[in-house]
Parts: sequence; structure tokens; C-alpha cells
Amino acid sequence: MDLDVTIFIQAGIFLLVLFGLNPILLKPIQRIIEARHAGTGGKTADTARLTAEASEKQKEYEDRIAAVRKDAGATREALRNEGRKDERELVEQARNRAEETIKKGRAEIETQATTVRNTLNSDVDSLAQQLATKVLGRDIA
Repeated sequence: MDLDVTIFIQAGIFLLVLFGLNPILLKPIQRIIEARHAGTGGKTADTARLTAEASEKQKEYEDRIAAVRKDAGATREALRNEGRKDERELVEQARNRAEETIKKGRAEIETQATTVRNTLNSDVDSLAQQLATKVLGRDIA
């Protein structure tokens, strides 16, 4: 391998292009890339912050929903218990009225039975005499 002068000329051209194009082309492109990265990095931080806020608000929302459901369940249970109590009271009142009506009915029937018995007992002699007269075909005195 021969080293000739062309290698030094090529090295010189390379260094000239490197140092000549660096401030004109490479530095502005690097600045644009860094600015874009800085802008994206800021957006990433905003995105992370907004995601954290959204998660926190969702947790608060779910906590409130759970609390409202718990309150609604307690209210529903209280109303259900109150309804059961009212139902028991109404059934008890109806039962008491029915028992009272039955007692009155029995007392009335007993009174009527006693009246009919007394009436029949007083009419037994005359009815027996009428029956004997019809059966025997003659008057029994």
C-alpha cells in the first residue's frame, strides 16, 4: 500500500467539510431536535400529571358512588323495616277487629239461641198437646 498525497487531500476535504458544515447545517438541526425533544418532554410531563389527576378524580368519584350506594342501602333497609312494622301493626289491628266481630257475633248468636230456647220451652206444652191431638185424633185435656 502506497500512501500518496491524495489521502492527505481527502483528509483535508473531510475536515473542511466537517468544520465548515457543522455550524451551518449540523448545529441548527441539533437545536431543532433538542427543541422538539424539550417540547415533547414537557408534553410527557403534562400527560403524566393529567393522567394522575384523572385517576385521582376517578377514585373520588368511585368513593362517592360507594358512599351514596351505602346510604341508599341503609335508607332502603330502614324503609323496609318501617314497612314491615306498619304491616305487623295493620295485621294486628285487623286481627283484633276480626276477633271483636267474632265475639260480638257469638254473643248475639248465644242471645238469640237463649231466646229461642226460652220461647220453645214455653211453647213445648202447647205444641205437645197439639201434636198429641193430631196423632191421636182427639182432644187431650
